[in-house]
Amino acid sequence: MSLIVADRPGPPNSITFESGARIYLIGDERYWSVTSALKGVEKEGLVHGAGYAAADAALADVTRIAVAVKVDPCGRSYSKCKHPDGDRSDCCPCWECQTCARRWIAEAHIRKSVRRSDEGIRAHKFVDWWANRDGEQRGYDDDIAPYVRAFLAFIERYGLTPESFLVTERTGVNKIYRYAGTLDAIIRFRARATPEAAKLVARVLGITAEAAIATDAFVDLLVDFKTAEKIDAPFRPEHALQTAPYRRFTGLLMKGFDDEEPMPATNGAGIALLRPDEAVFRPVVTDDAAFTAFLHYLRGFEWVMEHGNNAILIAAFPLLKEPKPEPKRRARAKKPPIDETPAA
Repeated sequence: MSLIVADRPGPPNSITFESGARIYLIGDERYWSVTSALKGVEKEGLVHGAGYAAADAALADVTRIAVAVKVDPCGRSYSKCKHPDGDRSDCCPCWECQTCARRWIAEAHIRKSVRRSDEGIRAHKFVDWWANRDGEQRGYDDDIAPYVRAFLAFIERYGLTPESFLVTERTGVNKIYRYAGTLDAIIRFRARATPEAAKLVARVLGITAEAAIATDAFVDLLVDFKTAEKIDAPFRPEHALQTAPYRRFTGLLMKGFDDEEPMPATNGAGIALLRPDEAVFRPVVTDDAAFTAFLHYLRGFEWVMEHGNNAILIAAFPLLKEPKPEPKRRARAKKPPIDETPAA
């Protein structure tokens, strides 16, 4: 397994490895991360995004690249040394030669991913703070302001209050199938809150909006918040594959402790997509078929992490050798018996 990367952010109770795979440490047990298991889902958009990120990085600094191609490789471009910000040593990449420029362009999508992950973490913290501080809005940086506005529009559209958030930011675990993950929220939507809430409740329960309002119906949904830079960012099938196992957590950990409480029952799950211009909420299918599909990804990921490297080693197929024959022992000539008769 890859070395642990200590400076990569991750949820509580978790360890992230150099490969990006994550495990949760709960008591003396290890559980694979749901999102790590789903890295095997083909995501065409991410492939194209990586290419465009590299192209944008190159176009943004054409002069630097033109100079770099004339500088001989420094020989340190792929050094893994790590220092505090601002510190450098003789083993650090120079970032001025052609090989360093090549790496800088090729890793543009990684830098973007780290930035987007950091923005998402801070946006989630805003949501958690709002829900647990009676609607108080904690300070936030300008770069996540669009997501904050989208969230505030989301709660207004569905008439949500802090009391609507039954659970926020909790580590969940399934001890039967041995996986874990971080649950964003379980939210109660009431049909009488707003017209949009009535439609949502009606869709989930399979009744009319009028009936939902008349009976004061409500649904408890597991909600996963996603931040998106593009105004036309789509919903993706893997969203259902992620929330299906979340709904089947066997328990939730108490914040700051390994103590566990039962997973609350839910009527379904949905994705709140926080775009720069608006928030779009959509329920997703989390039936047994979706959960079974997730388990296939989980088992495949688990095999790769625990057995994959050994499966491609020549040592897995040792070359047997013929046993060496036992050396033949020469039969010793029998010595004549010693005549012990005393001489006359």
